[in-house]
Amino acid sequence: ECRDALVLASVAGQEFSPALLERAAESGAAAFADGLHEARAQRLVVVESRDSARFVHDLVREIVYEDLRPGVRARLHRRIALAIEATQAAQLEPPLSALAYHFGRAVLGGDLAKAIRYAGFAGDRALGALAFEEAAEHYDSVLGLLESMLPLDGLAQCRAELSAARAHFLCGR
Repeated sequence: ECRDALVLASVAGQEFSPALLERAAESGAAAFADGLHEARAQRLVVVESRDSARFVHDLVREIVYEDLRPGVRARLHRRIALAIEATQAAQLEPPLSALAYHFGRAVLGGDLAKAIRYAGFAGDRALGALAFEEAAEHYDSVLGLLESMLPLDGLAQCRAELSAARAHFLCGR
């Protein structure tokens, strides 16, 4: 249980929400909570609240994450993305960057369209917030994801290229 909790948390990132990961855990909420409790007792993670926890050191997270096979990583990113998506309805500002990140890492699981959509939405939000560098990164991600799409969607490709060009221009590139 401890290993399973650490694996799922490593996919979530250096900082994570235990409540969210309970929803994403394949073994169930109780088993994840027990595993996280053991990881805390072993001083591998610090749990600050139900919504806030972190690895004691990024090296711990990196070791656990790097040990995962690509297919396992993609499956877990997808589970986390779906858990975020399920909880976003109640939020005024859904975590578009997190959704774009996790669905983008889950493309092996077949969620390419969601990865593209959320990366585009995250780019639009960042552009609206004058976060031009972040917007450019999201639009570049859209372009990369569109390249793996068959058949190619020329209109979506054109829109993404224009959005990326605008963001890069606003960054001074």
